[in-house]
Amino acid sequence: EACLILAPMVQERKGESRKKQEDWAAEGYVRARIDGEVRRLDEDIRLARYEKHSIELVVDRLTITAEEKSRFTESVEKALLLGNGLAILHYGKKTAENETKNQLEQSPEKDHLFSQLMACPSCQIALPEMEPRLFSFNAPQGACPSCNGIGQLSTFSEEKLCDPELSISEGAIKCFTEKGNLLYTKVDQRHVNSLMNNFEINDKTLWKNLSVEQRQLILYGNTKMKLGVSNIFRFPGQFLNKLEKQQWAGFIPILQFVFRFVKGPLEKFQHTSICPDCEGKRLNKMALAVRLHGHNINSLSGESIEDSVNFFDNLKLTETEKKIGRDIFREIRDRLHFLNDVGVGYLTLERSAATLSGGEGQRIRLASQLGAGLQGVLYVLDEPSIGLHQSDNKKLIRTLKKLRDRGNTVLVVEHD
Repeated sequence: EACLILAPMVQERKGESRKKQEDWAAEGYVRARIDGEVRRLDEDIRLARYEKHSIELVVDRLTITAEEKSRFTESVEKALLLGNGLAILHYGKKTAENETKNQLEQSPEKDHLFSQLMACPSCQIALPEMEPRLFSFNAPQGACPSCNGIGQLSTFSEEKLCDPELSISEGAIKCFTEKGNLLYTKVDQRHVNSLMNNFEINDKTLWKNLSVEQRQLILYGNTKMKLGVSNIFRFPGQFLNKLEKQQWAGFIPILQFVFRFVKGPLEKFQHTSICPDCEGKRLNKMALAVRLHGHNINSLSGESIEDSVNFFDNLKLTETEKKIGRDIFREIRDRLHFLNDVGVGYLTLERSAATLSGGEGQRIRLASQLGAGLQGVLYVLDEPSIGLHQSDNKKLIRTLKKLRDRGNTVLVVEHD
């Protein structure tokens, strides 16, 4: 079977990487896979400077046979050396018996990641280097790939887009402006009329009385075509030419493209649901697979601060674990104790900032100031006891005195 042996050189990093490409070409390498596309290094490759890119160097292209065993082994070792312990075996799913190497680069592909580091031979997953961004849903390395770390999927739905009691001519599709344009595009009533005529759909029929096939055709189209700034925002006549050939992209795919640029006004046409892959946890499977004494980062952040304090205070560590996490565990315990001392021990770490009361937000910021250890600062607090139980007031006062004793001035405004 024909395959490519790749060495990961750049993973999700910004920059043009032009100097690296020149160096690889000088070392004799001919091709690299850049953002999923195999390209020759002697081409004029221009990468967006402020966008993230992934580059894998093509170490070898060969057909896996018994005769090629030594060459295959040598290439894999070279890829592991170049990729700092990582190598990718990329092969196309067979579409014909005799598939050439060039066809491989355009065929439906499959990657197998091999690692000298932490890898599972059963599920074909190799864990990347353990670094903070692996556990952050704000970074592509840690975010769930399905929902991009949001925990929810927002999709355009027929229920939100269409009024079943109106016909097309009466405005059943609700995402058109008063001038007749699809929101933020140059797709207009000419396209709607051409769509109705070429596919012989009666625009006087109520939306709910159209057949399922007709509704699917209008919303999702019958052709998977390339959508871009050119045909959506600048030259809508391209769609009219396609409609003459009975080819239509669909209103929902067009709106999905527009949503990349204009989010807010289009959200009312979307249905929001929990991401089925991460189940709302926002992290990918690799981040959730890392556990500390039976807990992963999601289960720990789902517990209250008080429970987290008890967990880390009673954690029994081996000598090796103590050496690895000595400074880390001390920092975690200090921060959790600061939060607990200001009276927000009942909150969970995953709690959204938008759902906090004014007093809770103030007390969390106060805890962060305790950890900063600043001196000579004037702190002005406006009713920090809002929402705080009377039994926790002593904790708050003790915290404020700690700030004062460090050489700071604390001014508290209270009406109680």
